[in-house]
Amino acid sequence: MDALLSVSMETQTQKNQIIQESLQPQRIAKDEKAYQSVLNIEERLTKGDATNIALTGPYGSGKSSILLSLKEDYFHNYLNISLATLRPLDNKEKLLQQDSEDQYDIRSHNADSETTRENLDRLIEYSILQQLIYREKQETLPNSRLKRIFHLPSSKVKEISISIIVAVLSLIVLFEPTWIRIDWLCNLLGYKWLNIIGDGLSICYLLFFFFKTLRMLVPVLSNSSLNKLNIKSGEIEVVKNTSIFNKHLDEILYFFEMTEYDVVIIEDLDRFESTDIFVKLRELNLLLNESRVIERKIFFIYAVRDDMFCDAERVKCFDYITTVIPIINRSNAKNQLKAELAKRGVTEISGKALKELGFFLHDMRLLKNIANEYVQYRSKLERRINCEKLLAMIIYKNYFPRDFAALHDCKGVVYQLLNLKDIFVSVRVADLEKENDDRRKLHLHHQKEKHLRETELRRVYLESYREQVIKTIESIQIEGKFYTFQEIASNENLFDRLSSNVDVTYKYTEVNGYYAGRTQTTSTRIKFSDIEKNVCPDQTFEERMRALQFSFSSIEDDLIEIRKDDIRSQSLSHVMKSIDYQLNPKYEDLKVPKLIEYLVVEGYIDEDYYDYISYFYDNFIDSHDWDFILDIKLSKAHPYDYHINNPEACISEIPNICFRKVAILNVDIVDYLAGKRSDKISVARLNVILRTIIEMKKYDFLIEYFKKGRALDNVFNRLFSQYDRLWCDFVQHKDNENILKLIWYKYAEIHHSCDESRQWLSVNYNFITSTLNDIDTSQWGSLMKKYSYMFDELNDSSAELLKIVLDESIYMLNEHNLKILVSCLLNSKFESVSYKLVLSTNHPNLIKRVRSSLEECMISTFVLPECAMENKSSILEILNSDNVSTEIKIEYLKKQLNKIRLNQIDNNESKTIAIQSDIVVPSWEDIIHYMNYVSDKKLTKELVKFICRHVEELVTCVIPTDSKDDERMLLSQFVATDTLPYDAYCKLLNKFTRWYYSQGVPKIEERRVKDLIAKGMVRFSSQNTNSLESYSCKVLVFYFVKNKRDFMKSLDNVTFTTEVALELLRSDLKESELTSIVPYFKEDIINEELANKILLLYLKIEIQLEYDILLALMKHSTLYEEKISLVNYLLINEVLDEERTTRFLSLLPPPFAAIAIKGKKPVIPKTEKTIALVMQLDEQGYISSYTETDKGIRINTKLK
Repeated sequence: MDALLSVSMETQTQKNQIIQESLQPQRIAKDEKAYQSVLNIEERLTKGDATNIALTGPYGSGKSSILLSLKEDYFHNYLNISLATLRPLDNKEKLLQQDSEDQYDIRSHNADSETTRENLDRLIEYSILQQLIYREKQETLPNSRLKRIFHLPSSKVKEISISIIVAVLSLIVLFEPTWIRIDWLCNLLGYKWLNIIGDGLSICYLLFFFFKTLRMLVPVLSNSSLNKLNIKSGEIEVVKNTSIFNKHLDEILYFFEMTEYDVVIIEDLDRFESTDIFVKLRELNLLLNESRVIERKIFFIYAVRDDMFCDAERVKCFDYITTVIPIINRSNAKNQLKAELAKRGVTEISGKALKELGFFLHDMRLLKNIANEYVQYRSKLERRINCEKLLAMIIYKNYFPRDFAALHDCKGVVYQLLNLKDIFVSVRVADLEKENDDRRKLHLHHQKEKHLRETELRRVYLESYREQVIKTIESIQIEGKFYTFQEIASNENLFDRLSSNVDVTYKYTEVNGYYAGRTQTTSTRIKFSDIEKNVCPDQTFEERMRALQFSFSSIEDDLIEIRKDDIRSQSLSHVMKSIDYQLNPKYEDLKVPKLIEYLVVEGYIDEDYYDYISYFYDNFIDSHDWDFILDIKLSKAHPYDYHINNPEACISEIPNICFRKVAILNVDIVDYLAGKRSDKISVARLNVILRTIIEMKKYDFLIEYFKKGRALDNVFNRLFSQYDRLWCDFVQHKDNENILKLIWYKYAEIHHSCDESRQWLSVNYNFITSTLNDIDTSQWGSLMKKYSYMFDELNDSSAELLKIVLDESIYMLNEHNLKILVSCLLNSKFESVSYKLVLSTNHPNLIKRVRSSLEECMISTFVLPECAMENKSSILEILNSDNVSTEIKIEYLKKQLNKIRLNQIDNNESKTIAIQSDIVVPSWEDIIHYMNYVSDKKLTKELVKFICRHVEELVTCVIPTDSKDDERMLLSQFVATDTLPYDAYCKLLNKFTRWYYSQGVPKIEERRVKDLIAKGMVRFSSQNTNSLESYSCKVLVFYFVKNKRDFMKSLDNVTFTTEVALELLRSDLKESELTSIVPYFKEDIINEELANKILLLYLKIEIQLEYDILLALMKHSTLYEEKISLVNYLLINEVLDEERTTRFLSLLPPPFAAIAIKGKKPVIPKTEKTIALVMQLDEQGYISSYTETDKGIRINTKLK
């Protein structure tokens, strides 16, 4: 119920603009569904087929609105008769409260009493007759025997007076009596015409006057036959057992005869629970409609409840019945109430309250009155009020006006119910004490069974299963699978399933008989309740398990007392909901109506009811403080620092229930209560407030109190002594200033530290230095020494704190922290940190800590640029450290700018790491050192990489020559192997050119061999030639060419292959040099390419070739013209005889080959070379003749 209203803040103009609505029926719009009832009635009136019409519906269903709409929309002469205010004159006590409907109604005290019913019917008839007769003016019913007070208006009195005076004057004028003779008048009328006119007027006026007088007297005289009539007072004598309708039927007939009413509307007749009156009215209607005096139809319309007649009797009383569906019921009362309040400008009440309170409203007229009174009360109560409570109070007032009046005098059901709070509280406290006793009993059981574990307890019950079946049982089936006792005992789910089964299937080992030793399966029925009784008759398994699991350490007596105080401070509503109050004898004696019960239980009516039924006047509490008290009752919060002028008086006026509300949170209130340490009530109230803060998580109040409160130590020490698990809530709270954390570390951390608080502080060292004004260094130092936080981000704000951090080693090893610590120790700022700087601090704790985590520091802590500036000492310590892996050492040392010499490193493993890390001076001395002492005189991978990285430096360095063995080692590894990359090999080869190979070339790749040959490092020798034969011909020919002088001298010892011969012919050797080499070729190496090259060379420069070589050239060469030239050359030089000529010619292509065949006459092309050939053959007589033709040269060979 948080809908609050401050009427005191309204302006006077707003107060004067209270919107109210009349309770009279409202006209129904024609487009509404309820308007159909109006149409139904009008149809009957128009057709005239029903003269007794009933309009039925529950109370508040809108019957009056329908009748109002009928009268306004359709013209008839309506006569309204209402019995709403009629009550039996001698039975006013017959007002009984109907609990089921929560309303007062008129009932007959004794429905079975015939006399009482007849008296009631006569009173009803009397009321109806009264409303008929006294409705009209007396002039309308001049002959009615029922007289009333006759009142003459002043104008009428003047008129009568003047009429009488004029009549007297007329008599004087007409008769001229001597005893009243007026001379001047007689003289005036002495004239003839004036006398005639005066007499005539007098006679006329007197006739008119006597006519009017007789007209008034005749009706009076004609009504003198009544048995008893008091004309003066107009009373009717009611004779016992005589019907009023029967006695005055003529009056009723006379009434309708003299008036034009044709529709009589009778309302509220059902309030008397009398059906006889409807019968009499029906008879009356019948008489009126059958009377010949009344020449029109008279319709009676009755507005009655649906339940007026218990059976089919109602259809006999009425000619037509139309039903009204209620406008309001419990399902839509919320919306109706909301709409009515909205019309009056009330919108602040919540939908939940409207729904709950509207449930009891089912009368539209009552609902409107409630809305009216709500607005009236709201405007008159000049203070802040809870609108929902006010609405509930108005509903209570309308349903129980007498009890509401009694409430002002501290009487009535509500007042007595509110006074039962102490009894209800005592019941709830007793329940709490019983719960505490039960927990203590569980604790005692826990102490007895603390040696048992849950598994062991289950095993105890499982052993009872074994005792009830067969002792050799091995396993029990659970959901289709067999489990051993150990498996069931250790699994809670399996044990629960077993205990819930009655049919138990198990396996056991047969001991005796034919099947002894065999495993059998059988089933039996065992109830777990029997097992429980067998094991422990006094306790069930669940009770023993709870006792085993229960720890009484959480139950503290002061906490129980706090809970008791909390109960006492709770509202009556809260207390009633927590107990079975309906069973309380005191409550049963009150016979509380359901509506009142609901309003009290739901808190709509509680101890602050006076705020809603009376005015406030200032006394010893000023209005400022009183507003605060009212707002607390309304759960409306003020700023926490809202100043209280008189806290003591204010607290005395605040109900205990309000100390559980958030609105109670006030700095002055808490300060006052905290200062009353010896007052148990104040301490209890402070405890309740602290509990409210925790339960409602109003940690922003703690922030405000920390800033402005005075009893900080008392309040916060008490808070954390009761609630020591607040850290997580503090962290989650949106506290931008970190005040909650400051409160925790100042008051709670020292005794109530938790993992989370320590972890948070470890990553928030800045918080410590920012709070030194609130928590001094010594307190922080105590916390650091006690809990050994591990700070991950230090700062240099406090050198004193850093000293504690260093001494306790409570920091994370990271770049930032080391930079802060080293900068502090060396009194200088560093952008980064290295191991060199750590060692230079000479702080033993810091150095020890870094050494123990050196690898971690090298990975993430030591960063550029400082980490690249390690000196000899730090590098050697890193190399020799056992706490750093090889990979990390290499990765870190690669960054170093400073170099060391290998002879400064003690162990070979570190030397290898140094080479891999590239921190060694690039020199031939260090390479020789490494190869001699580490790599077994070989080039290892790491050494090769090192050499490649520094090849340029090594090229410029001089190889030491003091040891030939070292040089040979270098030569064998650098030159005689393929270990070095080729680029490095080429660059470093010049360092070894003073060395050469003569006894064979090392087996290395060709390009390296060619580089050796090019550098002159391979001398010509048979061994080298033999070793180079395994390489390609290009390498060998390159070797021949580079050593051609020695090569030319040793041609006899060289074996030429086709490839070598071809490569030689392609080489840079001069043709003259080639002429010396070609004769050493063998005919078996000649191929087409080689033959073509030699043939061309031979025709160019004369070479001394053997016949076989020449013949091979003819065989393999494809140069036929050069071959013709060769044959011609040989013929000229008489090298060929006839046989060899035939052999050479046959090796020419066709048609030249045909020359060698006797008897052929081939025709060959005619060219200079062919003419020369033919002429040479003819000259030597090899052919008979030749003839030159157009087609060529025809040769005539010799005959065979």
